[in-house]
Amino acid sequence: MKQSLLIAKAMVLLLGLLASVGCGISGTALRATLEAEIRPAVATEVWQTAEGEIEMAVAATVTSTQRVAFVSFHGRYVTAMGEDDDWALRQEPELGDCGWFTQRRLDNGKVTLETCYGRYVTAPRRGTTRWDWMLGQEPTLSDCGQFTLRDLGSDGVALETCAERFVTAGDGNWPGKLAWSLVGETEEIKDWERFTMLQP
Repeated sequence: MKQSLLIAKAMVLLLGLLASVGCGISGTALRATLEAEIRPAVATEVWQTAEGEIEMAVAATVTSTQRVAFVSFHGRYVTAMGEDDDWALRQEPELGDCGWFTQRRLDNGKVTLETCYGRYVTAPRRGTTRWDWMLGQEPTLSDCGQFTLRDLGSDGVALETCAERFVTAGDGNWPGKLAWSLVGETEEIKDWERFTMLQP
């Protein structure tokens, strides 16, 4: 991991220097180059360059990748919604393409979940109401896009968030857009925090 971190830092410094001396590398091109070259690394760090801040993935490296789906305690499939639904995660009665996630295991013992939209499932770090704790999808991977996958036996798992809370599947009776949503507010594993993980 240290070697990946040093390589990533060296690339950021070199490309940032080239951009600052006018070698024709725009902020967009710089970001694209960094994302392409350091794709196996995940979790973001923010670097200051001549053209502003760039989020860099340097904290952990991928050890394995697989496609997975999650069935909630209520027998519904965790599904990534699109931009029209504010990139929310919901539980749907049927398993569609966006009910499959690319799960990457990291060398720090955590996992990331990439959605069908190329975005990362992300949990809030803090909140006061259930609305504040709703899970969503972000275009870049942060530490709150990394989850501790707890094995509960019999294919049962729980996902612990960066706030040391567990992902909970609502039962459909929560109001408005909270219905069938997923939140990361619970501090202990009960029934609604248990998911069945499927593989193709």
